[in-house]
Amino acid sequence: DYFEKAYRLFLKNGFDNDAALAMSNIAKINAETNRYEEAVQGYLEANKIFYKKNHWINISGNYNSISEIYLKTNKIKKAEEYLNLALATLQNKNKFYRGPSDINTVEIYTNAARLYYRKKEYRKAMAFAKKALRLSYENSFKESIYENAKVISKIFDSQGEIDSAYTYYKTFVKYYEDFQNGYDLKRITQIRMQHEFNKLLYQKQKEEILFRSKEKRKELVYIIIIVSVFLTGIIIFLLYLNQKNISAKALLKEENLRLEKQQLENDLKYKNRELIIDRMYLIEKNEFIISITKKLMEVQKTSKKGNQEVIQQLINELNKNSTTKIWKEFEVRFKEVHGEFYKKLNKEFPDLTPNELKICAFLRLNMSTKEISTITHQSVKSINMARFRLRKKLGIDRDENLISYLSRL
Repeated sequence: DYFEKAYRLFLKNGFDNDAALAMSNIAKINAETNRYEEAVQGYLEANKIFYKKNHWINISGNYNSISEIYLKTNKIKKAEEYLNLALATLQNKNKFYRGPSDINTVEIYTNAARLYYRKKEYRKAMAFAKKALRLSYENSFKESIYENAKVISKIFDSQGEIDSAYTYYKTFVKYYEDFQNGYDLKRITQIRMQHEFNKLLYQKQKEEILFRSKEKRKELVYIIIIVSVFLTGIIIFLLYLNQKNISAKALLKEENLRLEKQQLENDLKYKNRELIIDRMYLIEKNEFIISITKKLMEVQKTSKKGNQEVIQQLINELNKNSTTKIWKEFEVRFKEVHGEFYKKLNKEFPDLTPNELKICAFLRLNMSTKEISTITHQSVKSINMARFRLRKKLGIDRDENLISYLSRL
């Protein structure tokens, strides 16, 4: 309300630049309260005035704020469009309005790093993050240091460069704690100064009270009580700040543990997937060997006696490489990844045969009829018939997709 009053007064009295600053603050409040459309319109309105005055720092800052709004609302294309406007505005260095520009530049580069990381354009994200980091180090912008260090750490982690990711993650943690400690120290200093001021005030009041008369003793007692309560409040507040700092560290530690646990889970899923693929290959290999064995047995019947012995030796060698345990091994691995699927299937349809369970497992992996036929060495017609019988047992309508149904279990 006060900014809007100021905006109207500035315009009325011809202070256009101050009116634009008031409008920028209104836009910022709208952005903070999730009124994004009003915020964007406010920033654009303010920039119309800033353009007339060549106030390029304010212009670039407002464009960057619009980009951050669109990034927050997942409108990536619009976010990149206004980011490019902000970056282009930074090129007008010879026309910069008075005031420091490094913080404005760092904010734009930081936003660019976040945006291109979201787009998975890691090279651009890395370049902007490093630019922002360099300026942040030069100017001791601790908040920007830990934000950009975190982005760089994530990029290295996504590329498998664990050592580099770990190095920048340590930087993130260090400056995050420094930033929090700096904020806490600032608040403690303010409280201490307030406390010293109140002590001086109390001493002066005490001397005046003693000087005037003994009748003021009651008033002195009241002041002592008030000061005691105030000091108690300060102690409680300091304890609260300390507890808050401890809680923040605990949350950070918990986040690290969660990330480590997630990484372990992802590794387990990846290994199980490899094992399943390996077992599928072995099944196909086993069926292929059986097929070759049958053909050799047919040839053996019409061959000469000497050749029959050689063929028998080949059949024996092939049989050594074939095993009936492959499906059981595959089933064990399948249950490790899709254990809940098997439990629900057996619970809801206990009358399914082992062969039907096998077909369900293959379909759960989204395999086609032809692929199942190749692996099981059954004809396509047999597989289709098995699927037909399976649909009847599962009670699936003709229009419903069997694979989609099994995927929902």
